[in-house]
Amino acid sequence: MERWLKMGVACKAATVHRDTMLKWIRDGHVVGKQVPAGKRKDWRILESSLPIYSNSINNKAQTLLERAGL
Repeated sequence: MERWLKMGVACKAATVHRDTMLKWIRDGHVVGKQVPAGKRKDWRILESSLPIYSNSINNKAQTLLERAGL
């Protein structure tokens, strides 16, 4: 089952700033989605896409290729 983390929790797990996490989402390194939260939107990050859960560079490369549809 996929586990989605709140932005703050994901940033703490990866030990990065919120701006870095947003850049990773924008660049496609991490899977994130916005969800409604009243008048604003919050981010949810797919836990398995965080770099702390990647075992090797090959694993990261494979993930990026899959996301690109190759």
